[in-house]
Amino acid sequence: MRTEWTAQSPTDLSLVYALTALWLLPIALLAATRRSLPGDLLLALLAGCGAVAGAGAAAPAPSRTLFRAAALALHAPAFLGVVVSLAVLPPTHKSDVAIRARAKRRHGLVLDALAASLQHLTVCALGVLVVYLLLALGGEDGRAGALLLVALPLQSAVGLLFWGLCFRDGWLLFPRRVFPRSDKVANAVLRRVTFAPTLKSPALLGFWALMQQQHTLAPLTLWVELLLGWLPPTPAGWSLGHELLLMAAVVAGYVSWNLLAWRVRGVAPYPIQEKVVQSGSVGSLYWAGMLLVLALTGLCHRCRTLHLV
Repeated sequence: MRTEWTAQSPTDLSLVYALTALWLLPIALLAATRRSLPGDLLLALLAGCGAVAGAGAAAPAPSRTLFRAAALALHAPAFLGVVVSLAVLPPTHKSDVAIRARAKRRHGLVLDALAASLQHLTVCALGVLVVYLLLALGGEDGRAGALLLVALPLQSAVGLLFWGLCFRDGWLLFPRRVFPRSDKVANAVLRRVTFAPTLKSPALLGFWALMQQQHTLAPLTLWVELLLGWLPPTPAGWSLGHELLLMAAVVAGYVSWNLLAWRVRGVAPYPIQEKVVQSGSVGSLYWAGMLLVLALTGLCHRCRTLHLV
């Protein structure tokens, strides 16, 4: 595994992320019409993956409540633990100590804490999921259904982006500065916290479990509800166009916050952002991310409205 990824040409990164996003565009287009046979076949396949869907649709309310309570018990402590620890507790790495001190001095305690704890899309999306589960468990189906329009495509994007980039090169996501100096040791640690957990180090095993919770279990939570027919109804009158506009605004809002956090801390939330700046293809990353989220929004809309379960 490489310790650094460098674009071979100014178009290299653009191609990587454009292709990552554009492969889902046909799905979004198929999702726009019920007359598309390939689209129906794709969604039938999704339904087949959840063979228990027929039984799940008729499952009693306690089963749904128990699932949501278990999901909340898993995701809420993880979300609060990450946010509080990053915002309040002192940094564990000396490079982060300098970053936090400079941010506090220039921008104040509050903005520094917010930027440190909520700079990542994963954490923001997890917070949205936790709020959804709270609303759904509280019987607020209307509000939960409205938030679902954001939560489902956002969590889907988190899972797809994280694991896609990890397979491409984990150093696009994890800052090299907080890993051991030795490239061999650093690469081994990176493998342990992503794909190859070890029982020999409780700390690395715990971090691996956190990565799975945030990037695998959290994105799957709402898809399990969809396949079992447990999702609350979404707002009446909302078309696919409305949902696309909503998610475009959400993505634009997060990118704006991400760039503000970068300015406050002086370090990009994700190493890939610094690499695209070096390669001269900054726009490709954000446009590809926008296209990916919009494609996922189309897929989620289609799966919900077909009533597969």
